[in-house]
Amino acid sequence: MYFKNQIYILFQKILSACNRFPISVLFSVLATLAFILANRLSFPTLEQHQLFIRLGMTFGLGVPISLSAQALCEKVQIKTNKVKTVIFSLLFLLLLSFLIFMLKEITMVTVTRYAALFLAFTLAFTFIPFFFKAPKFELYVIRLFTSFFITYLYSMILFMGVSALLLTINLLFSINISSKAYLDIWLIVVGVFAPAFFLADIPKNHQYLTVNDYPKVISVLLRYILTPLIAAYTLILYIYFGNILLARELPQGVVANLVLWYLMLSTAVLLAISPLKKTSKWTSMFKSYLPKLSLPLLVMMLVSLYIRISAYGFTERRYFALVAGLWLVGIMLYHIFSSRKRGIVIPISLAVIAILSVIGPWSAYSTSISSQNTRFERLLTEHDMLKNGEIQPQKELSVEDRYELSSIIIYFNSNHDLSKLSYLPDGFSLLRDTKDVFGFELQRSRHDHFRQRREYFRIHLSEDELIDINQYQHFGHFTLNIHASSELKLGDFLVTANDKKSELYIYKNEDVIYSKDIGSIAKEIYNQHEGTEVLSLTKMTYSDKNQNTDIKLVFKNIYGFKDEENNSIKVESMEFYIFFSFR
Repeated sequence: MYFKNQIYILFQKILSACNRFPISVLFSVLATLAFILANRLSFPTLEQHQLFIRLGMTFGLGVPISLSAQALCEKVQIKTNKVKTVIFSLLFLLLLSFLIFMLKEITMVTVTRYAALFLAFTLAFTFIPFFFKAPKFELYVIRLFTSFFITYLYSMILFMGVSALLLTINLLFSINISSKAYLDIWLIVVGVFAPAFFLADIPKNHQYLTVNDYPKVISVLLRYILTPLIAAYTLILYIYFGNILLARELPQGVVANLVLWYLMLSTAVLLAISPLKKTSKWTSMFKSYLPKLSLPLLVMMLVSLYIRISAYGFTERRYFALVAGLWLVGIMLYHIFSSRKRGIVIPISLAVIAILSVIGPWSAYSTSISSQNTRFERLLTEHDMLKNGEIQPQKELSVEDRYELSSIIIYFNSNHDLSKLSYLPDGFSLLRDTKDVFGFELQRSRHDHFRQRREYFRIHLSEDELIDINQYQHFGHFTLNIHASSELKLGDFLVTANDKKSELYIYKNEDVIYSKDIGSIAKEIYNQHEGTEVLSLTKMTYSDKNQNTDIKLVFKNIYGFKDEENNSIKVESMEFYIFFSFR
């Protein structure tokens, strides 16, 4: 009977979500279906596979947009089906336009634009019901967050349970269940059941929410865990801030990311604890002092970003970081100087900024393209590589200058299109034409220049011969590289090999009785047999003697490179056997 009641409640929740948000549930189902088809079907081309991914993304974007539209209809109390039909028909046209014009392919630009729009409409769904009156907005958001977290926690448990059942069946009955089935189950659980359960729990009469409805678990998490951690993190950043001021140093580039994510979380916590500010002195102090303490840290972050942008220009990552930093400055100033402190300002302002940052001539993409083109032209002009609007090859460039020019070319090739980079000849190919046009090979890192001028070699000992050790009393095995040196002891005797000097020493009572530069021997072997990887025992053997000892060295492996610029040879590592006897 209990199980039957639970099934009934389950279907009632699904029906409730479908009745209130039918278009949103439909979009969620269509998105899930598109992703399942992309997972299941075999496609002859990547474009056909990406078509289903793009359809899934488009239907997925339709979920928050349709939720926002439904929230607007409820807010202004639109009940006639004709008006709703017009609104949702326009929504379908909007999504179709997005698929055709803004999601032609899956690239960095389309994915980040998609993420920004998804975020903006998700935020819109939360604040539309409170657009003109927002006394209980924070409680409503906490209710949504709690329902979302619980729903997807249950979904994760459901997925793991069903996956365990399939795995058990597969093991016990030798049924070949495709690994794709697990992804299908995950998509169905996350894309169909979870949204339906979550939407069924969204309150209609949010005006009845009170502080007593605040979840105890969230309250404890915020007051006793998150806020103390944020306070400790703030202290650490201030200590670092003090150190760089005393040392008169500029902040490191990593500071921007550390401060940005910390303050984004802090802003969310400020919003969440607003209903609790009167429940304890600590939460009241936290809400009052954190915005003031955040401003110097934001200034430090913006200075760090300014240094990077001045040196290397705008990229989408730096643009988004700068916009987010300026938004945080505005939010913190609002919390400091506003007497009303309406929490709804946070999602409204963030949604507007998210949309503006990815659409229009001021967007991250347009700004970054313009900035990198300006930087590219400046570098070409500085090195006399630009004449009559055409690039002139220049071989005498420093490693840093080659890398800077290469990084701009790689940026356009990876994130946009080479046709958007000024001065490149028509039909320019990254791999084919870089050296002819610029006079040097493309450098993907600051170390590429050194790798490009080096010809690496390796020499191995042929292992099909026996070593004659008849006249020798002792044997040792040495491996030398940049990380290791070796030594062997025998009574009063000590044998050492040091890679830094590439020398072999034999000591008796701390007196050197034999020494040899083994690096020069390895180089001589390479010079005599350049281009050969496997050498015979005779060619890999060096014999020597003095008044104290007889020596035989048999090289097993030699690794190194030849610098083509100055024709020098560097042995990076070697492995050899030593046979010796004392006189």
